[in-house]
Amino acid sequence: MAHVAIPNMQHVTPVYVAEAQPFTTPMPHQLHSEVYQYQEAEKEVRAKTDEYMAKDIRELKEAFKSLKTVRSMEGLEYEDVCVHPDVDLPAGYKVPKFDMFDRKGNPRAHLMLYCDKLVGVGNDEAIRMKLFIRSLTGEALDWYTSQDPQKWRNRSVMEQDFMDRFRFNTKTNPDRFYLMTLEKKTTEYFREYAKRWRAEVARVQPPMGEDEMTTTFIRSQTDTTYYERLISMLGKKFSEVVRMGDIIEEGLKSGKITNLAALQATSKATQSGTIGGANKIEELIKAGTIQHKGAPPNVNNNPLPNHDDTSINMISTDEDWNLEGTIVPIEDENKAMSSAFIAPVITMQVRAPIKVEVLPPKPRIMALVAQTPSFETKAVPWDYSLM
Repeated sequence: MAHVAIPNMQHVTPVYVAEAQPFTTPMPHQLHSEVYQYQEAEKEVRAKTDEYMAKDIRELKEAFKSLKTVRSMEGLEYEDVCVHPDVDLPAGYKVPKFDMFDRKGNPRAHLMLYCDKLVGVGNDEAIRMKLFIRSLTGEALDWYTSQDPQKWRNRSVMEQDFMDRFRFNTKTNPDRFYLMTLEKKTTEYFREYAKRWRAEVARVQPPMGEDEMTTTFIRSQTDTTYYERLISMLGKKFSEVVRMGDIIEEGLKSGKITNLAALQATSKATQSGTIGGANKIEELIKAGTIQHKGAPPNVNNNPLPNHDDTSINMISTDEDWNLEGTIVPIEDENKAMSSAFIAPVITMQVRAPIKVEVLPPKPRIMALVAQTPSFETKAVPWDYSLM
């Protein structure tokens, strides 16, 4: 075996490595407090900004209010009195004649009729809103002119406000009791009154039949002249009742039929004495020809009755009033005292008594007259032995 030399190896000392946390000196941490200070400063800036903005908004609102007040008081320009001053109608467009709405009736039906008239310009919302005022009258027109058109962004908002304002017409349909209280006006003819009454019947729910409608119409007549003559038309058609009412109205105008209501009023006025007499009596009282005296006082409530020569009905005491120098003697004291005890002289006259002689009435004697017996020769006797 060959000899192999081992190289000379140098001994190396082993080194051991271990991980450990580094040693640091503790320092105070100030980062959180600095962040908090920045947040507080930002909040203060935002609060001041919001306050300034709110102040500007309030001032702007006040300016708008004052501007609106000035315009409402002095605004007579075209922009002030025109609802939509920036909208112009097409050249050659002829505005149709709209059906007028005065708060009565169905507002939805009015909108449908209004839109149906806008042939050719119905799709233009601005023109549709501008011409809507021409279809209103009365209370509906007052409502429209009191609104601010700027709040209506489009046609739908305007029509919705219109429906909300006058929708109550469709919710207050008349009933049968209302028809009974619907009277004829003094300024309208009987046929006009019947048409108006018939139009209200069309809104009653549930619908009324022909017989019920005729009966209700006759019973609703407050004038006895019409009622007594129309009562015989029960069971007839409504058109026949209206025709009979026209005949009665013509008879009243010509004098062929006596107006019972006017006759009763005249009779009542005659009995009370008020026909032409009330004004005449008032004129005589003012002229002094007639003196009107009130009723005497009630002695139960006022124990002091009316005096003949004065109008004093009350006595009061005044302790502070000085009587010295106020009462002046009229006669001498001795004469006054002596005259107070003089007895009045009373003269009496006695009349002689009146003698009245009364004679008793003569007695009356009544005698009964004897009647002669009557014999019947053809009578059958009860005893045949007497024959």
